[in-house]
Amino acid sequence: MAEEGIDRIDLLRVDAEHAAYDVLLGVADSDWHKIRQLVVQLHDVDGALKKSVALLKKHGFDVVSEQVVSDQDDRPSHGTPLHTVYARRPADTAAGSAPPRAVPVPRWPNERVLREELDAALRAALPPYMVPSGYVVLDELPLTGNGKLDTRALPEPEIPVRPDDHATAPRTEAERIVSEVWAELLHTDAGLLGPDSDFFVFGGNSLLVTRMINLIKQRTGVELQVQTVFDAHRLADLAAVVARGIPDTGSASALDLDTISESISLVESMTDAELDALDMDNAVPGIES
Repeated sequence: MAEEGIDRIDLLRVDAEHAAYDVLLGVADSDWHKIRQLVVQLHDVDGALKKSVALLKKHGFDVVSEQVVSDQDDRPSHGTPLHTVYARRPADTAAGSAPPRAVPVPRWPNERVLREELDAALRAALPPYMVPSGYVVLDELPLTGNGKLDTRALPEPEIPVRPDDHATAPRTEAERIVSEVWAELLHTDAGLLGPDSDFFVFGGNSLLVTRMINLIKQRTGVELQVQTVFDAHRLADLAAVVARGIPDTGSASALDLDTISESISLVESMTDAELDALDMDNAVPGIES
């Protein structure tokens, strides 16, 4: 730890099984105070469990252990119980024997600036569909009694609504269809969606992409590829792709109807003699009517 310049470890996981106790012995006495919590998996060989628990307690940890139930009887360690040991420093002795550390001065004046800088950094480094849609700042992660992350105690992130998301109404029929589909999937107001709105910024993910593709196909007949949605994640861009895929049958249909109407009117205005002459012109040679 000293070589790497590490001054704090919130959670150290040791999964060396038969050599776990040796790993713990390898931690220098001067480094133990840097460790807040440990999760150790080990086989109880030659009293390794008892010795590990004693070592952790010696360095000021509260320790609990449980035996892991496994049906993998073909493992080389078959017959040797596998245990998971959880070690955590009491809240009032978290610093251990370490001298008091100076509280670092935060570089962000408030949470809003922190969120904005974090969001900008992630957008510069990640593709849009991997950027989180919301952020939650916590003083510390909630943990269970065994020192594991308590996912049920985590608050739900709020998806931010950016000022530029209050956009104008859809400019084309394709944009209207896409915005309605997005609003349905993302549980948001279609009025907040505009040409520059980003599907993933509003909380979209790869699972919703599949549902989006199905809904757009149902409403337009256009079948999109998953990669197309990842590439065209702005509403205007995706709507343009959809618009190109919709067959332009409007003018052709109108032309056919006009032609049929004119033909019917022409036939109705013809005399019997003209109709007989028409039949004669279209008659197949060698066949009498």
